Amino acid sequence: MKEKTDLRVEIVGEGSLREMCEEGILDLGLSGHVQLCGARSHDDVKRKLSNAGIFIQHSQTASNGDQESQGISLLEAMAAGCPVVATRVGGVAEAVVHGATGLLVEPAASAGLASALEELLAAPKRLEIMGKAGRMRAESEFSVRAMADHYARIYGDLVERAISVR
Repeated sequence: MKEKTDLRVEIVGEGSLREMCEEGILDLGLSGHVQLCGARSHDDVKRKLSNAGIFIQHSQTASNGDQESQGISLLEAMAAGCPVVATRVGGVAEAVVHGATGLLVEPAASAGLASALEELLAAPKRLEIMGKAGRMRAESEFSVRAMADHYARIYGDLVERAISVR
């Protein structure tokens, strides 16, 4: 990736890899650009997302060893209007429409992640368009209202089938 001296990365969350991340940040001389924020309140995360330029979810597998399901943080980022760069694992590709609401890369492909970030950072207008598209998708497909409507349709179909069987 071309050097971007104004780039700032905030990593939110806490886990067993923190010490390794801290060492990597120091070894690479990135202390002025990368901050490990640790665990944060829901309100603080919402505030950070509303100010973020890009949301990155670089998962290989979920912490339980299964593929990443969909990740509430990914949907929250989309709802906040953040364009997304995420690895194509589990249900992530169900939320992120590649090229429209963000970019999907293969897991464990750091070169692909770097390339996707470079591509988006070079296109501010595209970031804006993807952020708006992500917000619209989150609201239309994954909001509480959208999920309630979906379940209502399923229950309605089940009731119709039960009645027609009689």
